[in-house]
Amino acid sequence: MIIAGVEMKNDHRVTVTKKMITESFLELIKEKPLAAITVKELCEKAHINRATFYAHYENIYDLADEIKRGFIGNIVNTVTEFSNNDPLGDMIKTVCRCIAQNRDSCEIIFGRNADPGFAEHIVELVRGRYITLWKECRVCADEDMDMIYTFAAYGGLAVLRAWVQNGMKESPEKIAKFIEEKVML
Repeated sequence: MIIAGVEMKNDHRVTVTKKMITESFLELIKEKPLAAITVKELCEKAHINRATFYAHYENIYDLADEIKRGFIGNIVNTVTEFSNNDPLGDMIKTVCRCIAQNRDSCEIIFGRNADPGFAEHIVELVRGRYITLWKECRVCADEDMDMIYTFAAYGGLAVLRAWVQNGMKESPEKIAKFIEEKVML
């Protein structure tokens, strides 16, 4: 029982430490590109030593990847919760809300210093799901689905990127409605 108590305490410390590292990283990524962030400055900002950082991550890129994986997991879970009978607009609205709820993490994906390839990765992850929904709605000929998805998804991605970079002043619902109106055929 005491051992279990120690493990829980260690788990809590690990959670708190990783949260401090992540929050410090997300502050730095707003200021400069990923490649310019050093472990030394991150540790100074998080008030930890380098050994603590390296106990959890191999390098800055490993930390960034963990944050990205967490966000992707949220998006994928969000999209897969919908059935083919659910309106596509509801899915878009839910994704926009997910982005708003993960505002800080979105800096690494959509912010000015973000890796542009990562957002495109998300677009490709949900490609099949959207095309399946569109086929069931018969919004256009099957042979055009892929091109239309590419056009709509990258346009929606540009809107989301601008929304994040401009401080998310509009509500997730307003952004979702705008995207939905533009992508529904």
